[in-house]
Amino acid sequence: MFFAGLTNKKPAVAAAGFGLSALVKDAAAAGDNIYRLSQRMHISAGEAGNLSRIMSLTGGDVTSLSTAMMRLDKSFTSASTEGEKTRSILAAVGVELTNANGQLLPINEQLKGLAAGYKKATEAGYGR
Repeated sequence: MFFAGLTNKKPAVAAAGFGLSALVKDAAAAGDNIYRLSQRMHISAGEAGNLSRIMSLTGGDVTSLSTAMMRLDKSFTSASTEGEKTRSILAAVGVELTNANGQLLPINEQLKGLAAGYKKATEAGYGR
């Protein structure tokens, strides 16, 4: 009788085990994604997690954002005509992407500057 009750529970225990395994796997993947994002964008894991949540809530894609920011950084630091154009456009609305030593700011500080610059540009009538 004892074994009969135990065999009826095996499928439920196995299903719970598979569910727990999937949950742990998903949590580990999410943690890995946050870690890679923080390394890629030079921000803390907490900031990367917040950025990921914000992008998700606003319907955005954090991978697209990080790619766009890396392109902006590359363009901004380029010695080419394109780099000069990028720097002059950003300077016109008060956006600085580098610190006093000329090093690129962390992504969270770049985003703050870009948001302030966008607000300033909008108030000045650009982009209408």
